[in-house]
Amino acid sequence: MIFTLIKNEMIKLIQRRKTLVIIGLFILLVGFMGFASYKNAENMKEWSKPERRIQNEQENIAHLNEIKKDSNIPEDEKGHLDEEIKQANLRIEEIKKEQSGQKSDWRVALKEEVKQTEKQLGDSKINSAEKERVKVELMTKRYLLDKNIEPEYNSYDVTATRFIRDLFNILGAIFLAVGVIIFGSDMVSGEYTPPTMKFLLTQPVSRGKVLLSKFIALVLSSTIIIVLIEIIAFLIMGLIFSFGNMDYPVTVGSRFAYDNAASEMGEKTLKLIAGSTTIIPMWKYLIQMFGLQILFIIASSAFAFLLSTVVKSSMVSMAVSIVLIIAFTMFQSIPYINKYVHYIFSTFGDPSSVLNGNIAQRFSNPDITLGFTIGVFIIWSVVSYLISHVVFTKRDILI
Repeated sequence: MIFTLIKNEMIKLIQRRKTLVIIGLFILLVGFMGFASYKNAENMKEWSKPERRIQNEQENIAHLNEIKKDSNIPEDEKGHLDEEIKQANLRIEEIKKEQSGQKSDWRVALKEEVKQTEKQLGDSKINSAEKERVKVELMTKRYLLDKNIEPEYNSYDVTATRFIRDLFNILGAIFLAVGVIIFGSDMVSGEYTPPTMKFLLTQPVSRGKVLLSKFIALVLSSTIIIVLIEIIAFLIMGLIFSFGNMDYPVTVGSRFAYDNAASEMGEKTLKLIAGSTTIIPMWKYLIQMFGLQILFIIASSAFAFLLSTVVKSSMVSMAVSIVLIIAFTMFQSIPYINKYVHYIFSTFGDPSSVLNGNIAQRFSNPDITLGFTIGVFIIWSVVSYLISHVVFTKRDILI
């Protein structure tokens, strides 16, 4: 019986005019993002032309030479500046070869970068935080060499992998949560006007099953619609341009701890925990991003479902939900309040910042990890549904 209820609820959701409008708007947004990615790549290619790169290197050399003129700079520091000038001149020579059609072997260049990075790592004067950053950089470059993968440092080609990562980043800021809320704001409250709830509850089914079927239908519909559109957009971008290298290395899992030896503006800073960062291939990274996004959609759906159950008016439910999501987003930039935003599910809309650990640095909180984020999603989803269940089963339905 429960499966029949779920099927009926999903059919009702898909047949709504509002659903078609939301799907259309979401497709337009994704399409706009695809076009923006293309235009941005074209602009970056223009800026990365050999002539501009040579000009930038020459300006950098001139700047370094000006710094060297300072009599207060110690001799060893001047030695570092000379090395940077030497490297800049070598890059100019490589760019000139590129201009003349002599494409250099990226493997040779990458091996030289590895040597320079190893040399930098061996410098006893760099602090522990910088040393860990250099270790991660060296680990990535060695991975590229071992797997025979050309670095994408100076590549501005449009790829499906870049597009989907940018899309997740922008959608997760606020658009995804708001879209899900608009989609599910009348899931329960919409049954009161017109008054179909009383008829629904006269069926030989418990209130709990009625509510559960609505919740599952909302979660499934939201997840399927969003993920399906994203996958189709990913495939289209890949077929038109390129999918990108699915074995390309991505660093994830970086964890941090408070650095008791350093502070900024009276607050402790974070330092990278040695050995916490790992490398995974791009295909695995994309799967993990989709997984986190699905959990985010479920938490957003549960939050919208809660307000739709508590408030009988669909318009009021939608308005309150959107206002709260905007408020949650604003809390992230308000001092003192932002210390607690990691308990709010909407904080974790961008899966990439969770996977690479940048979100811990953003809020200067080493406790924000992948496991913590998943826990927040699960708790918000479960608690929101339980409150909805209690309110719905105890409420007097007098329509």
